[in-house]
Amino acid sequence: MARVEYQAKTRQTMTKNELIARGAEPLSSGHSTDIYLRHPEWREVSLRIRVEGSKYTLATKGRDRGSIARVKEIDEREISYDEARRLRHEHGEIARIQFDYEMLKFGDAIISLDEVEILGCFLEVSSVDSEEKILETFDALGLDRGGLIKWSYLDMMLEEKLPEWESALIRSREKVSMLTFGIISGTITTLGLVVCEYFATGSKAAIAGGIFGALIDACSDAFGIYESRRSEGCGASMALRHALGTLAGKMGMPALFFVPMALCSVKTAVIINVSVGTTMIAVLNVAGALANRVPWTKQVATRLAISAFILAFSVGGGLLVHHMFG
Repeated sequence: MARVEYQAKTRQTMTKNELIARGAEPLSSGHSTDIYLRHPEWREVSLRIRVEGSKYTLATKGRDRGSIARVKEIDEREISYDEARRLRHEHGEIARIQFDYEMLKFGDAIISLDEVEILGCFLEVSSVDSEEKILETFDALGLDRGGLIKWSYLDMMLEEKLPEWESALIRSREKVSMLTFGIISGTITTLGLVVCEYFATGSKAAIAGGIFGALIDACSDAFGIYESRRSEGCGASMALRHALGTLAGKMGMPALFFVPMALCSVKTAVIINVSVGTTMIAVLNVAGALANRVPWTKQVATRLAISAFILAFSVGGGLLVHHMFG
């Protein structure tokens, strides 16, 4: 059903506790992905798919007719994953905006504390009454009216004018998230097995058996991902896509690690596999950090430190097994 929405935001953010102290009541929190679709009048009338977990909501927002706040007529309805996918393929995407939110009720207004990817943190005020209600809420919270922002997150994102390579990273991140998870998980699992078997037995056959075990683990994880997504309410096709992404990523690296084992000595093969695996983890984390627009050095250093801990644990486990049973 169509309704009129009055909205304005500001960068003068307050904390959830500060708002509660002023009388606000917590409503909900979560993570949303807004996908804006391309159509002939997209600059004035927006067509948006909002993804929250396994829920997809299609919203059509009319032209802005506000003078102070953003005032638009909005019509929303819940759609299936398959319909969302069809619309994305038919129209194409203008932008994809991800944000975490904390929503509170303040009098007759709704306040959302948003942390928006790329754009930063905002306090957004929504009302179904009037633009004046937006201003009254700003005054009641002690916010400067001069800091009021009428623009939508889509307007601001388009104003950013990101380089093409950066936009491509952001667009592709969600599509390959399960593949990336699979590659990193498969790499760590296989390296742990390879290193543990090497220090426990030094046998090429035992190490190859460990790598094959990682392939079996990939099938197990893919099945687990499928069941998990289905239990969350995802459709069969979406759950299958996540499972196949995980399977492809987790099987790729173990299969690659077979090559040095077949062509080189045991020690050389282990060194090559550890080098290739840690490099892959570093590269994927650099790409992820750039897509999130966060400093990549800290993220990569943290992930490599965790990987080093797992490998050290594997070395210790291998030596313990060798001491007890070798």
